[in-house]
Amino acid sequence: MINYERFVDAAQQAKNYSPPLKIVKYPGKKATEFSSRLFDIADILDTAAGSGIQCTIEREVTPIGKPSLTLTHPASGVIHYMAVPEQLETDPFIEVITFRVHNKSNLSGDIQASLSTISNPVNIHVYVTSRCPHCPHAVRAANTLALQCKNISVSIIDIEQFPENSKKYSIQSIPVTVIDHRHIINNVVSETVLARHILTRGTEENDKMVFLSQINSGNIDLAFKNIVNNDQNIKHFISAWRNSTLTLRMGLLLLSEQIIDHKKELLYTIVPDLIGILSSDNVPLRGDTVDLLTQIGHKDSIEPIKKLLHDPNPDIAELAKDAIEELKK
Repeated sequence: MINYERFVDAAQQAKNYSPPLKIVKYPGKKATEFSSRLFDIADILDTAAGSGIQCTIEREVTPIGKPSLTLTHPASGVIHYMAVPEQLETDPFIEVITFRVHNKSNLSGDIQASLSTISNPVNIHVYVTSRCPHCPHAVRAANTLALQCKNISVSIIDIEQFPENSKKYSIQSIPVTVIDHRHIINNVVSETVLARHILTRGTEENDKMVFLSQINSGNIDLAFKNIVNNDQNIKHFISAWRNSTLTLRMGLLLLSEQIIDHKKELLYTIVPDLIGILSSDNVPLRGDTVDLLTQIGHKDSIEPIKKLLHDPNPDIAELAKDAIEELKK
């Protein structure tokens, strides 16, 4: 249920905004219960705040999808809502209206200063449901950054209302925060951690983190594009493989299948590194590395794998035997 009195109270605090807080309504092709609830909130804010809030309708262009609301504070980034700010999501929304989320920020002065210098646009999508107890924290972190920087835009998306988004990023649980359509965060992080992810964009460490986020979240297609669009990113594959858990290796093996089908020569570059891992004390990793080298099919793997024919683990020795037969074909 929507507590409309809370939005009236928030609007009262916005009466003196100059220039006003701008709210744009983006209606869909037809009115629905969802759009009615969303736009009722905008209308209440507009009426109760007087000139402090300016509410308009845009029927043609939409920044993310319809129906939705876009909120813009002067000198801040924009915040899009494809979610009704009801139940647990009410507080983060009202904090944006009253600007309290900005004033309550735990960001250090250095991080705030760095955010203010961002010139390349940042897109943050937060996928939520109104009943999730953890989602408001993820929403608040993202909204805080948008209010700190004009070049950060945030989209809050209810995956129950827009289920196609859950398929787009293989979302299995919420909240999920996605930075620039590629860095997928499957847990709640503070505004400080989220800011650091943004401020380190383009660094090798951040690129590695983005790659791991794609594998761990099951977005294998996204990870594949990440590598084939930049051959240098194959180094993140071998780094992840070397330190992988069984679950992570399963994702990497799925990725390797796609690379083999489309750009196999990329994997040839990491064969020497994989050969080095054959001496690992980690038995499952050793065995999976034999399997991966077999899939890649590079002849340089034959002699190193022969050394495993007398491996103390009989399963590894059997894998080595089968691998050699396959590689010699």
